[in-house]
Amino acid sequence: MSPHGLPMPVYNGKFLPLQSDWVLKICFLEYIHIMLNKKSEFFKINIKGENSMQKLIVTIVVITGLVCAVSAQQPVSLFDGKTLNGWKVVTCEVEVVDGAIFIKEGNGFLLADKQYADFVLECDWKALNPDMWDSGIYFRADSLPEPGSRFPWPRQHQVNMRKGEEGAVPGVDKEKCSAQFKKGEWNHFKLTVKGDTAELEFNGVKVWTQSGFTPAKGYLCLQAEVPGGGQFLFKNITILEL
Repeated sequence: MSPHGLPMPVYNGKFLPLQSDWVLKICFLEYIHIMLNKKSEFFKINIKGENSMQKLIVTIVVITGLVCAVSAQQPVSLFDGKTLNGWKVVTCEVEVVDGAIFIKEGNGFLLADKQYADFVLECDWKALNPDMWDSGIYFRADSLPEPGSRFPWPRQHQVNMRKGEEGAVPGVDKEKCSAQFKKGEWNHFKLTVKGDTAELEFNGVKVWTQSGFTPAKGYLCLQAEVPGGGQFLFKNITILEL
């Protein structure tokens, strides 16, 4: 048995070394066989006979394939901490400072290169103005403003970062959202969007679940509203497509 209480793989009567990746492999396979109501004897690869090496190789290939499938479900970073690769700056000034995106000047937005449908987006953000702050995250935006437009942002949908409305979208309890805000500190959003429903966890607290978010796919943007809402920082931006 492993230190985790799981069966260790056996080859010709000897335990195979249990490295960190084996923990993931074994746990994943154990889950599958529990779901199929099969015995965990599967993990004992007691291989005998002249084809034992072939069987072991096949087993390793199968396990590797399963682990690759798990890895494919891992979040992808949208910001490398050094450059703005993967983003387009629109009618504002943005820099990378100390491993964070710095919304420096202007009214506009930072546009992700790709459109997204169902996803889990996580990020850390900080408002730098001690008196008034206003920014936001746009998701599933179906259109972008024309150059020179008097309203330089997408029309929908926005998770707000405005003072008193932090974390809110139309129709939710703004006070409940704003109560999670940490002034002068890093705050964390986890936005889950699936179908026409979205849900937000704000600093680890689920503050709302709301429906009616159409279209099924759209643009992802970070808002810049520096003249009226101050400067902002963003970091640790990841997305998991569902």
